[in-house]
Amino acid sequence: TWYFVPISAMSSITFILTGTIERFLLLKQHQRFIKKNSSKKHIIIVFCILLFWSIFAIPNLIYFNIDLKTKKCKILTLQSGWYPIFFTYSYLFLYCLLPSILLSIFSLLTILNLKQYNIQINYKNKRRLEQLNCDLIKILLTQSFLIILSSIPITVYRTTTIATITIRIFNK
Repeated sequence: TWYFVPISAMSSITFILTGTIERFLLLKQHQRFIKKNSSKKHIIIVFCILLFWSIFAIPNLIYFNIDLKTKKCKILTLQSGWYPIFFTYSYLFLYCLLPSILLSIFSLLTILNLKQYNIQINYKNKRRLEQLNCDLIKILLTQSFLIILSSIPITVYRTTTIATITIRIFNK
């Protein structure tokens, strides 16, 4: 299960980010980059994301010791060396910081493009379009807030892990 947990966690965050980036690209100014939404293209993107995170999680199978001697629970410990440091820093960056930053950037870009797009619309459709844009802005802000809120526990955990590893390194 230790191999599949990071894959599912990172894949779900990546799928959310992919949807946000696609929303940004589907605006009128960027339609030349995306021709048509096809199921085949989306399946290939999902497969590539899963493949990427599966390859990224392979070292978890190599560098973790699973102690099966304890009868209460399985204890998972990192081996010594460079991988514990890489593991904690990479997961702090990839799971905590990068999704929040990318989601905020592309949400902001989507909102700015919607405001530019509203200027070009004629008056009779403008009121309905402003209501739709307001709803989209609420969705984007809620999504950003929930991603940031849900990443706080793992961020605190990874930060304390980094502090512990750093203290161990300097005390040797």
